[in-house]
Amino acid sequence: FFESGGDSILALQLIAKARRLGFDLSVRDLFKAPRIIELASRIDSRKALPQGIPKIETSPAGPSREVAERLGRLFPALEAILPLTPLQQGILFHSLESKGAYQVQLQFRVEGNFDPDRFGAAWRQVIGRHQLLRMAVPEGESAWMVIVGRTELPWQFADWRKEPDPGKKLREYVRADREQGFDLGQAPLLRLGVFQVADQAWEVVINNHHITLDGWSLSIVLADVLRIYHGETLPPPLPFGRFADWLHARPMEKSLAWWKENLSGFDKPNRIDLPSSGVEKGFGEHTVTLSHEISGKLQQTARMLRTTPGILLQSVWGMLIARLSRDEDVVFGNVVAGRPAEIPGIEKMVGMFINTIPVRLKTEGRTLRQLVDELTTCQGEREEHETTPLHQIQAQAPIPRGMALFESLFVYENYPVDERLREERGLDFTIGDVRGNEAPHYPYSLAVLPGKEFTLQLTFDRRRCDLLNASALVRWFGNLLASALANPDAEIAELSLVDGAERRFVMEECNATAADYPRDKTLHRLFEEQAERVPGQIAVRCGADQLT
Repeated sequence: FFESGGDSILALQLIAKARRLGFDLSVRDLFKAPRIIELASRIDSRKALPQGIPKIETSPAGPSREVAERLGRLFPALEAILPLTPLQQGILFHSLESKGAYQVQLQFRVEGNFDPDRFGAAWRQVIGRHQLLRMAVPEGESAWMVIVGRTELPWQFADWRKEPDPGKKLREYVRADREQGFDLGQAPLLRLGVFQVADQAWEVVINNHHITLDGWSLSIVLADVLRIYHGETLPPPLPFGRFADWLHARPMEKSLAWWKENLSGFDKPNRIDLPSSGVEKGFGEHTVTLSHEISGKLQQTARMLRTTPGILLQSVWGMLIARLSRDEDVVFGNVVAGRPAEIPGIEKMVGMFINTIPVRLKTEGRTLRQLVDELTTCQGEREEHETTPLHQIQAQAPIPRGMALFESLFVYENYPVDERLREERGLDFTIGDVRGNEAPHYPYSLAVLPGKEFTLQLTFDRRRCDLLNASALVRWFGNLLASALANPDAEIAELSLVDGAERRFVMEECNATAADYPRDKTLHRLFEEQAERVPGQIAVRCGADQLT
């Protein structure tokens, strides 16, 4: 499986199909037994699953009668009341703290024979198809979301062909749209803007609250829109309620025990302190594309080590954190798909499934090969525990209350893109120049976009790191990756963090301090003379403070 280029998402899709055919397999089985003959042996040792869609156990615990009646009065078009997932509850908490948090803006350009009204009509049908596009969270509620039967799509169309600077208008709209935020008590938590900028060109801006959709689901939604736009008939969608019921009924004791053992002894987060003025606020971003050679070597080495590119890159991220924090016991966050393969049709369901979980690595005396092997084995065992809420996971670690478990996040953006979004033949228009904008939540977040050439996108808190050092951090990651790929059996401490040019700068240029100076005078006398010559010049600067 790994030698063929398999990854965690393909594993989920493969196991989901296998279970539909009656094979009693899990993602853990695939990671433990990645060859067909090994999987066949496991299948033979187990009973076949019953044919058809198995009944999912649902929790008898629903909203109280009082809550149901109150929500029914608040939402006359009420269709369903579903429990918020643990991640949705976390998103809700942070959204109430900051109105603009957790918005996901997607922008793209459409060129060709495009009908905006038809596009808007397709969106309205898709909102009617999927439950979470019609969700709201009533004010004061933290356990339940409501699904309304009918809702109007906030839709804006404008013709900017006569505007002197359509690009400026677009930037102003995107900024205003983001500042508007969302009222979580009003469905839908989504807005659409379509702006004509030329006779055959439009800019489209989609903004949705992250509590409704993850990236995988957004891909399904966009594909549905295109299919309906082109007159295709779609099968009935699978309700998100099936996943919510499964999650609500799932016992947590086994998973909490697993996480407690996994995090035993980890009592402080790894802190990366890089130079920063401390004056700038908000988050910055730095993006780099790996060379075709390194990207190819990455995939080749992952196959050779019988792992996924995502796991290999996680190992290198952990190695970098260890070097920069001077800790040999490292924990960072990782975003996982959160779609349990045992739920039939889970790969086609629309909603918020992803979860953030900790990844722990111990780097002392290890090589890349050893780290990758340990993490691959751990991921196979961890799969059944990946839906555990992060706050409950953190409670299992000996971290002081109120302290974060980790300060950095790793995201491998390999969710499947629906084939309808890849098709170009037969379409009346093309979609291009796709841009995304999502507010981060950790001091350092590294997103990896796989492809023929892998892209690294670092978002960073400007209070903790400036752009110069953020670019250095990404460069060090690339250097460490190249060094590890060249020698996967070298100890991590032996791998180079800097390239030849940076090494020469640090070792030679920074040490080239020879200079003529008046040897007959003391240092304090030289200082006094300089102060007499230019008393108004700055002598010391620290952040925003300075002294003459």
